[in-house]
Amino acid sequence: MYLINRIMLKQKKSGEMDFIERYFNEELSQEELDFFNEQLIKDPDFALKVEQFAVVFKALSIARTEKLRSQFLVYESQYNTRQKNLQISSIQAE
Repeated sequence: MYLINRIMLKQKKSGEMDFIERYFNEELSQEELDFFNEQLIKDPDFALKVEQFAVVFKALSIARTEKLRSQFLVYESQYNTRQKNLQISSIQAE
């Protein structure tokens, strides 16, 4: 019981959303994870918040992936342009 009270106090201090975010970032201790799973079962409001956060977290993950993909394509294009310029320079130097 002491452990659960400690986890609840820690949850209140860091905020419910922070607690949920830590879950999705896989940063919860085993005790916190057990408590988290209990709350999912016992508290429908908490379960709804977790579900909503999951949608947002997934959307952010997709957006982050797309941004990285876009940056990679720009870098790849710049690299290919430099390679072509180097080839042209070496041909002209001959």
